[in-house]
Amino acid sequence: MKKDRKSHPEDIKAEIRKKAGSMARLARQKKVSTSVIRAALIRPQPTGNRLIAEFLGREMHEIWPEWYDTHGNRIPSETAKKPTSGIRVGHCQKRRAA
Repeated sequence: MKKDRKSHPEDIKAEIRKKAGSMARLARQKKVSTSVIRAALIRPQPTGNRLIAEFLGREMHEIWPEWYDTHGNRIPSETAKKPTSGIRVGHCQKRRAA
């Protein structure tokens, strides 16, 4: 059995442009921000991913097999599974040597 491969974002954009004219036009048609559609091409963004998949007449798992299972459920990322060290550092703080 051949493993599904992720669609390249540029291929998805080309499909959208062929059908809608532009990503901005798709966003307007679906009444969402353009950023929702753009973000969905580079990272899991369930609303945008679902809208794109429906618009293209495909399933989310066909386009993004590493992000969604065959039922449309989000697959946890590897980074989400890794335990943290327990030390949380804010974006403006530096870690102090112990």
